[in-house]
Amino acid sequence: PTQRLPLPPERLGVDLLLCVDISSSMAATDLGDAEPRLAAARRFAASFGQGRPADRLGCVRFARFADLICPPTLDHAAFATLLERLQLVPADGPEDATGIGAALALAAEVLQRSTSKSKVIVLLTDGEENLATTASPQEIAPLHAAQWCKQLGVRVHTVVVGKGSPQPDGSFLPLDLTTVQQVSATTGGRCYTAPDTATLAAVQ
Repeated sequence: PTQRLPLPPERLGVDLLLCVDISSSMAATDLGDAEPRLAAARRFAASFGQGRPADRLGCVRFARFADLICPPTLDHAAFATLLERLQLVPADGPEDATGIGAALALAAEVLQRSTSKSKVIVLLTDGEENLATTASPQEIAPLHAAQWCKQLGVRVHTVVVGKGSPQPDGSFLPLDLTTVQQVSATTGGRCYTAPDTATLAAVQ
């Protein structure tokens, strides 16, 4: 007779949630190789996960609404499959907005249930919060979500993808990065800007 006993993992990693922006502006192809921002962000997220075999990885997608599509898991193949299925919301549709605060709040809620000693959110976006405004005080502001993350011991790293906000004439209006920089600083994380694929690939 034999008995199977589960062994603990050789090394306990962190619980890490990637929040990926799927608003329509992520269709812009300004990274230098005619590849949409979302495709580049998916590739970055997959590569980011491959280098962390001991970490539990999960994913939240967001535009106007935030959805947990993959809870933190050691099944990195499932994580990669669900990541590859991310699609943009329709341009100018009812879901086409950028709710960074809502995404961070959902990720924080998920990580609140984690027993891991280290909890991290990686925010991948190309825009500014345009859902939580003075006209909609019922929405969750990014800095309020960041304060909650800090209370929970969750660090938020931000990666801003692209050159800025696309304009009708083909130019790009630089983003105001103050809010996302404050989000990362509040939680002890870092904020990166990636205007091209080479810079994005260099983010660790």
